[in-house]
Amino acid sequence: MTISRSSWTGLVYAFVAAVCYAGLNTAIRFADAHMSVWHIIFYRSLFGVMVMGLLAWMTGVWILGRQRPTLCLLGLSGALGVTALTVALILLPLFEALVLLYLFPAFAALLSP
Repeated sequence: MTISRSSWTGLVYAFVAAVCYAGLNTAIRFADAHMSVWHIIFYRSLFGVMVMGLLAWMTGVWILGRQRPTLCLLGLSGALGVTALTVALILLPLFEALVLLYLFPAFAALLSP
């Protein structure tokens, strides 16, 4: 069985994302003594918006999209998820918070139509 080039590229991106999220989760855990939940979320979102804006500009993607109500629903859902994850990482031991986070595919499968 031969793995295509796009599959290898996808695997590399998935690995890089996992490493970045592991670093983020650890940083959140150490930052809770110095910053509030709202500071952590603000700066995470600020840098995320800057990077996404740059990537959209570089690839020529119109950032406002075509289906704005759907995008607003996605943004609201994502904001609530990020807030809940950040609070969980601060209040729970890191291991427990990450185990609960990685259960999201099971919840997605149960809640999907």
